[in-house]
Amino acid sequence: MGRRAARATGSDATWVSVIAALVALRVLIPLAVIAASPAKLPLLPAYSYAPLNGDSFGFYETVANIFEAFRGVLIGWIGLASLALMACFSSAAVILWRGGVRWLAVLLPAFGSSLVVGVLVHEIAASGAGVVGWPLVWALATFPLPLFDIALTPDRAFPSGLALTLIANAATVVATALIGVRATGRRSVGLIAAGLYATWPLWVGIVAGSRAWENGQWLVDVGLHLYAEPVSTALVVVSLALLLHPRLSATSAAVAGLLLGFATAVKLTNGPVAAVLDVIVALQCGLRRAAIFALGGIVTAPIVFGFWSKGYVDTSGGRGGVDLDALYQWRFVSVNARTSTIFTGAMLLVLVPLAAVGILSLIGWFQRAILVAPIIVTIVLYASYYVTNQHPRFYYVILPSVFVLFAAGAVLIWELSRRRVRPSPER
Repeated sequence: MGRRAARATGSDATWVSVIAALVALRVLIPLAVIAASPAKLPLLPAYSYAPLNGDSFGFYETVANIFEAFRGVLIGWIGLASLALMACFSSAAVILWRGGVRWLAVLLPAFGSSLVVGVLVHEIAASGAGVVGWPLVWALATFPLPLFDIALTPDRAFPSGLALTLIANAATVVATALIGVRATGRRSVGLIAAGLYATWPLWVGIVAGSRAWENGQWLVDVGLHLYAEPVSTALVVVSLALLLHPRLSATSAAVAGLLLGFATAVKLTNGPVAAVLDVIVALQCGLRRAAIFALGGIVTAPIVFGFWSKGYVDTSGGRGGVDLDALYQWRFVSVNARTSTIFTGAMLLVLVPLAAVGILSLIGWFQRAILVAPIIVTIVLYASYYVTNQHPRFYYVILPSVFVLFAAGAVLIWELSRRRVRPSPER
């Protein structure tokens, strides 16, 4: 018994050490690029420091507007009412936690915070950002600046934004490993999948060519452009890891729903993913777990609705700020498939066959559904979108799931090949 325990402990230590090394690698890649700037490192694109790029201008302006609205809205009677509301919700949460209703104890304070933040974002000035989830996280990390009366500038906001994206990518590495283990029962699958995600910035250019660096997609992925994708991916992947726990508790379901709900505030297309996952949870775990999961997602709805008129909406006409008929067309499916800067024919040839095989090696239908459903929903949402070929970052959120399936397929083929070449025992 002692030897078995020692082996298990050693195995756990090795597992943790490898995951830690992969996390360090994923984080060090963009840091090495910054350190070498403006020189170009092998296998990586050139980079010259600029605190804001592309959409991050709108996100940064939203952060500044959040601080301004905070001073105007939450300093005064509304602020006192918000404190009283949070005190009541927090006290109720403590009582519920001690009473064993922990899922509701988690959601109550989150709902109170969501109400307050919903009021706040409803009062901010429009900034050009389509969603508010990422600016909220960035503003929270940057809050010490206005707290100590230090003027907010792009250069001062960059370190906290970069730190958040690096933390998000690190969390995704860990969650990807957990998904691999929980979906297949094999640690090797988790390690391979986490390794694929950790090293993706190194080999994406080898497979897809230098076009993989066009339009800043590589810099978005590693976090240097301060886009919403790293945080969006981390929220979704961590929630998938929670849902795949062998014994999905009510509290885990609530937290998973809460993460996906906020992921919708970060990127609206995560909402349909959450809705499909709720149906899958209902079929596997029953209506009560599904209801708790859905309630967790609904908790953050005040944030989405509070910002709605400032984001993808034409505030002058009260109609959608985009012409869906013009932006979504069947002809774009072919264009996006043929001209994607990252998901080229070579990349699809590398990923798809093994991922398809990997579906067969998952433990059961629930594991297959949890991994495959987000992939299908995301592809359906973006395959006919007019600029998906130029913005393959839209698919970053499903990369961890694809890597898990790829790793599962690779391990399955390896095991089958070993069985075939193993000599039969002599009679």
